[in-house]
Amino acid sequence: MKTRIFFERIKAVESEQRIAALAVGRFMEATQHTPLLLSNHGLRDRDVRECQRHLEGTYVIRLFAEFEIALRFIWQHVRHSPNPPRTQISRLMDAMVARHHVPTDAAQAAHDVREYRNDLVHQGPPRTLLTIAESRSRLCNFLKFMPHYWS
Repeated sequence: MKTRIFFERIKAVESEQRIAALAVGRFMEATQHTPLLLSNHGLRDRDVRECQRHLEGTYVIRLFAEFEIALRFIWQHVRHSPNPPRTQISRLMDAMVARHHVPTDAAQAAHDVREYRNDLVHQGPPRTLLTIAESRSRLCNFLKFMPHYWS
């Protein structure tokens, strides 16, 4: 198996976010001309605006989930373990940093995405803002230090 698959899965999440953002934008335009598109489903303009406001964060959460899947899978297969590790993702990231010589700046950038994702999931307004493109770039930069192929 090749690590490239995980890069493709992460990139696909970013593409889905772009499609969803475009679709929500077009839907907002359509509802201005045809308000029944919302009211027939028990929705309001405000609901669509909130969807649009949270869209990027929602996809950053998905993006990080793909990254976490990748790390757990790589750890399991490189170590020839029958089960993926059940450790916290921050500890797994640190273990991968040590094992695969990930530079400090790349590790910290990926941890920043993890913290941003944690803020989105657990604490509401994040302390820092990262776009999905920045998040993808940071996570893929971390992954490039992982083994590129294994059986």
